Amino acid sequence: RLRLALSAGRLGWFDADVQTGTVQVGDEYPRLLGFTPEEFVSSIQNWMRNIHPDDAPQVRATFEKLLQTGGPNSMEYRRQNKAGEWQWLQSTGEVVEWDADGKALRLAGIHQDITARKLTELELREERLVRDTIQDAIPGISYAMDANGYFTFWNKNFERATGRTAEELQQFNAADLFEGED
Repeated sequence: RLRLALSAGRLGWFDADVQTGTVQVGDEYPRLLGFTPEEFVSSIQNWMRNIHPDDAPQVRATFEKLLQTGGPNSMEYRRQNKAGEWQWLQSTGEVVEWDADGKALRLAGIHQDITARKLTELELREERLVRDTIQDAIPGISYAMDANGYFTFWNKNFERATGRTAEELQQFNAADLFEGED
């Protein structure tokens, strides 16, 4: 049941020996990355080597913090899969064994494929940028509200006309902003 749940959730478990760098993983993790369990090389070094260069500094810092604090800590990053493509993962780990001096010995956790979510976020960001660019190019004042009268978007001319910043407008209901005005 756990294996089925991990597979359905696009999750893979790991159990790492911090001292040796060896990592045991469930069969789900290699499959997430396009490998068979038999061909997958699992180690802390291999994991770090396959992280996107732009994400590696933050991942290393979060990993070191995890070893110091015990976690749990989560991080989102891109990792190269078998096909050579960058795949988004969220990894959450926690130190589960310490030595007598308080040094991390073993950590365990999960990796989750979040590529679909990250691509959707990127698409939404791009759509928002296009929308904002178009809105700001429209002469005059332009804005929209939801069914409850809260502003959902506006152009720079609307900000200038109301004397409000974008942060302020996000909190205003149209009835409050235009109170006493025709």
